Amino acid sequence: MNLALNESKTQAKRLLKSLKSTEILPNEIAGMLKKLGVTSITQLQLKHCLALIAQRLGFASWHHAQELFSGKASIADQPDMGTLFYKGTCSTFLNLWFSDYQEAKQALTTNPENTWLVPYKKQFIVVKREYLTALQLTEENIALLNKVQHDLYHSYNTECWDRTACAVIRKQPLF
Repeated sequence: MNLALNESKTQAKRLLKSLKSTEILPNEIAGMLKKLGVTSITQLQLKHCLALIAQRLGFASWHHAQELFSGKASIADQPDMGTLFYKGTCSTFLNLWFSDYQEAKQALTTNPENTWLVPYKKQFIVVKREYLTALQLTEENIALLNKVQHDLYHSYNTECWDRTACAVIRKQPLF
């Protein structure tokens, strides 16, 4: 369970390098950094970029993202999985949303070959292949999900989940 964690750190390092090479912070990032107490590029540190990356992935903090990516969260406690597996472009698809995992799992069993269960914060979405394509998952990534019965929630803390999360993070634009 280190691929997604390491990719997040890599993204943060790239962001830090990119921001340090500019003279003026973009407005969107400047606003986010101001909330972290950073008002100039000279104050910018890796820890701030880690927080920005975590926020971009839908987590409350870097600690929240780190706990999830390291496999320390327990699905028995129904952890907040952030919005890692959701992009704005996914909202155009007709998906089934659930607040209860068992209900989502039941919906998944009605069409197990053509639907997938993905987490969204503390909720669950049953989606079709187009959704996974919008996340920019490759056929290889989708094949991994087939190995875990199309369930990206129950497969948490497995190599499949980690590799899929890493692929999604890698495809996210820095900002």
